[in-house]
Amino acid sequence: MGICRSKESVKVTEPVSKPATSHDQIPDLIQKPTPDPVRKPIPDLFPDTNFDSIEISIVESTNDKKDDEFIDIKVVDPEAFNHVFIPQREKKINKIAYRSIIESWQPKSLPDLADILRRFSEGKSIIDRHWFIYYWTAINIEYDTVSYFTKNYADQTAEGVFRTRKGVCAGYANIYKHLCDQMQIPCEIVGGYSKGYGFDDREGAPAETDHAWNAVEIYNHWYLLDSTWGAGHLNDEKLFERRLDTYYFLARPNEMIYHHLPKEEKWQLLETPIKMNQYMMMPKLRPLYFEYGLEIIQPRNQGFVHLEPEKPYALVILKTSLDISLMAHLKRNDRTVEGGDSVIFDKRKRVYNCYFAPASTGDHKISIYAKRGNVDVDVFNPVLDLTFKVKEMPINPISYPRTWKLFYDLGMKVLSPLGTHFIDLNNGEKSTQITISTPSDVELIGKLETKNEQTVSCGDRVYYDRQKDCWRCKFAPDADGIFNAIIFAKKKTDSGKYQSAISFKIHANHIPLPPFSFPKTWQLFYDFDLKILSPVSRGIIVVREDKPFVEVRIKAPLDIDLSCQLKNNRNEKLLNSHKIYYDRDNDIWRCTFAPNENGMFEGYIYAKRKSDSGNSSSVVSYIIDARQLSFQKDSLLDTTQLFYDLNLEVLSPEGGSKILLSEEASFIEICLKTPSDVELMGELQNRQEKQIEGGSQVYYDRRQGIWHCRFAPNEAGFFDALILAKKSDDGFYYSVVTYHLEANHIRKPPLSFPKTSQPFYNFDLKIKSPRSRATAIWSENACYSEVHIQAPDHIELSCAIKYNDGVIENGSLAQYNHEKKFWQLLFAPEHTGKHELFVYARKIDDKDKSANVVVMFPLNVTHFQQAMKFPFTYTKFQTTKCCIYTPLYKRLKKHSVVRFHCYIPDAVSVTMTNDSRMLREEGFANSILQRQITVGSEDVTICAKYGQNPHYSVLIKYIVE
Repeated sequence: MGICRSKESVKVTEPVSKPATSHDQIPDLIQKPTPDPVRKPIPDLFPDTNFDSIEISIVESTNDKKDDEFIDIKVVDPEAFNHVFIPQREKKINKIAYRSIIESWQPKSLPDLADILRRFSEGKSIIDRHWFIYYWTAINIEYDTVSYFTKNYADQTAEGVFRTRKGVCAGYANIYKHLCDQMQIPCEIVGGYSKGYGFDDREGAPAETDHAWNAVEIYNHWYLLDSTWGAGHLNDEKLFERRLDTYYFLARPNEMIYHHLPKEEKWQLLETPIKMNQYMMMPKLRPLYFEYGLEIIQPRNQGFVHLEPEKPYALVILKTSLDISLMAHLKRNDRTVEGGDSVIFDKRKRVYNCYFAPASTGDHKISIYAKRGNVDVDVFNPVLDLTFKVKEMPINPISYPRTWKLFYDLGMKVLSPLGTHFIDLNNGEKSTQITISTPSDVELIGKLETKNEQTVSCGDRVYYDRQKDCWRCKFAPDADGIFNAIIFAKKKTDSGKYQSAISFKIHANHIPLPPFSFPKTWQLFYDFDLKILSPVSRGIIVVREDKPFVEVRIKAPLDIDLSCQLKNNRNEKLLNSHKIYYDRDNDIWRCTFAPNENGMFEGYIYAKRKSDSGNSSSVVSYIIDARQLSFQKDSLLDTTQLFYDLNLEVLSPEGGSKILLSEEASFIEICLKTPSDVELMGELQNRQEKQIEGGSQVYYDRRQGIWHCRFAPNEAGFFDALILAKKSDDGFYYSVVTYHLEANHIRKPPLSFPKTSQPFYNFDLKIKSPRSRATAIWSENACYSEVHIQAPDHIELSCAIKYNDGVIENGSLAQYNHEKKFWQLLFAPEHTGKHELFVYARKIDDKDKSANVVVMFPLNVTHFQQAMKFPFTYTKFQTTKCCIYTPLYKRLKKHSVVRFHCYIPDAVSVTMTNDSRMLREEGFANSILQRQITVGSEDVTICAKYGQNPHYSVLIKYIVE
């Protein structure tokens, strides 16, 4: 009674691609290859059969055996698998309709099943009939694991198997033959030996048969099939897992012989039958070996390998098609030998050279796995097993770093260390270096992991040394123990993903404390010839209460600009926690990171050439450990390089760039001191970077010699107050410092600032109306809008209203209100929509008659009833600060009676013209003109004499219509 052994099917997962790096983040490691749960072959017994025991003496094979000592395996009937049979077989297997019908059968007895098969087979081929039996058996009969493991075998007759729907290999073979007999098609039970479950644990050849399968005759040709192995497999829990395998349905004899040896030689169906000793020496080939079209070149037709002559390794050579990838494992006592295998594809010869380097004497198992490139994306399946016998260790043993196919596809080469996968760090050594040569279009990154696959922060530095034309991959363990140094690669033109290429083991012993660590660097760091001056040998920096910030000093060429950013462990950018500037006195860059709370952070430094108009790229980053900070710290001042280049100084507020607006305040004020040739301006933005209209006011106080920068949020929330600067003779303003405001209580309506220019403050002007707002007021039923501005006596104001960038003629009037001592500026729109109200100022005695824009108010006209035009006013009207009370309309009706009321200071006499005639003087006293006239048909003017001048000056003109 022998053990029936089914096939083993092991899947190995290949490392999958990982995301490509961005300039501020190196991605996580690629998943390493790990086996899927092993699919154990099905064991079986022959309870009904007592095969004769066979004594076998196994012939040891050596690598220098000649091929002719082994039989060339050829089928006895080459026509069995002809061009007609092969497609017919595939067609039956793939016919879904057959499977659906068979799955619907519910036979009540074995004779009932035979009847169903006979009826369904009418008019169908013998191949069809065999497929019906094979498929029904595979999906209905469960392997009896209880019988096998308890050695208590149930009834394995066809009737017993049908009744319990369970069986071992004898039961499968018996019910298959019974159903063939009922359908009167030739079928035999074949007893023999299998290389399945438990075969690898066997010492020597089997003493008795351990498996049963079937041979069937179809159209005068004999074929082999194994419905036991076709039904499923055992999983890791030794439970039957049903899975149809069609390979064993009418399989080729020259393939079956590698794992099925019939006791009777005739059922080998081979031209020259093989013997047990040859069977035991043959490699253990899996079905996929044949499906993938693999061919073993070395060793030939044997399952044993030895060390190559005078070499520290064994060599297995396989020929494959270009779409097949291989990987391998070397094991000793079921444990993988680290550094024991290396698989290299020779593109020229289209063969895989598989090297195996033992670490000890004894029998080793070589397992080779394969996958088809575009089909089995991430899974390698077992294709063959070999035994590697090591009687004596080589004088100079070697080991292989773990490599992936990509390593060879990209033409990579290890320069150092050579001949080992294991690197020792002893006696206070802080780090190790691996040097690799690659083509110019390949780039690398690295990662250091602990034995438990935990990433070591700041444990690697990988860069290309242009002078030596090689990649330097440095790794620094943070403690004693075993570490994995993994190097990833991709083509530079591939923007997608890095993939695993090669890895080494590092044994760290007596690592000095604190451990050495690398700041994370990018290739650009080396291309730009940057140098870290401090901190040295630290990629992880701890900040404490006595020093709650980190300063990084970097030396850079003069054509390089640096910038920086601090991020928390959620990869969120932090405001006000970093600053960087170029220290011209010491010719270095100073970068400061100041975490504002307890936690872990990463400080990034970016660089670009000054001539490059693009964005900066990451060059170096530091891990900042602020877990020892006990409370929230002040933020840093958020400045740009220009702040330091222009020698600016913040006078108030003191501290960082975060400001909380108090409940009583409507705005914040920032005071700066600048050189005399520097000008400032401001801008307030919300978190969406939208500019807040009227949110800023910046001016220079000449008396105090300081700049006042005011910012007024328009609602509760967070805002950025930007201060920009330029030299007086430059054209553009650039950001120099940014404050980050938090406003929780904003009064309604909120304060806003009109757009003012520096002359506004130089002339000491003050806005009386509209107060605390940037926009002019448009009232319901109004014809015009008013702005009131207070000015010194020697200042004259004028104004204009614009719509779509065009000035509205006679749409504005500037006059002085002597009672209230301010300028009254009137603006009359002609349309609904957005307008701009401009106010100009000049010194009255200034020889330059041009005026400066001092303030602008937006005006949004939402409704409009009647347009009006102001009368014409002349220069003397402004300079003498006249004022019209009535009429304010430019146009007068012909023959209408109109009362005129004006304030005309300093005039000696005042008169009017009507119908081109000078009227007699009347109605003027104490600088006030009050007079009523009947309007003629021509323009009406108001004129005045001043001092000793005998001539009248025209002040105001009305149009008659």
